[in-house]
Amino acid sequence: MYVAFVPRLILMSIISLHCQCEGICQDLWISINIGSSRQFHLCCVYVPPYASVENLKTHLHNVSAVRQNHEKDDILVIGDYNIPNISWTKHNSNNYYRAFITTDGFGESLIDSFNYLEVQQYNGVYNNNGKLLDLVFCSIDHVFVNLHIY
Repeated sequence: MYVAFVPRLILMSIISLHCQCEGICQDLWISINIGSSRQFHLCCVYVPPYASVENLKTHLHNVSAVRQNHEKDDILVIGDYNIPNISWTKHNSNNYYRAFITTDGFGESLIDSFNYLEVQQYNGVYNNNGKLLDLVFCSIDHVFVNLHIY
């Protein structure tokens, strides 16, 4: 189980729950009030290994729509992207990871979209095969991801 800790987030009330199940990718969105004028948008996503680039782009369009319709709000996207061909390196001065561009359409689409939306990837916990498939993207600085084994 992965746990992402986002400092400064005070949960006030859940205001909406929305599931996007267009195509193969599954997005579960929760919007949370964090005061009288701001919201925090949380997305849990699963992209199966057999998904096409077009399936991934549908999910990325959903993320983009939320980010652009709620520019002042923060966003956290957590999920299993099943894209093993991206190499991630920890940024020198921050807690986030930068991706090396890959030659496959999946990696390029994912990296380009999240770079454009100005969110960073914070997970550095690799699976047993040395791959980073579960990703944590957030618009808030200094997110911490730890591995907890139960």
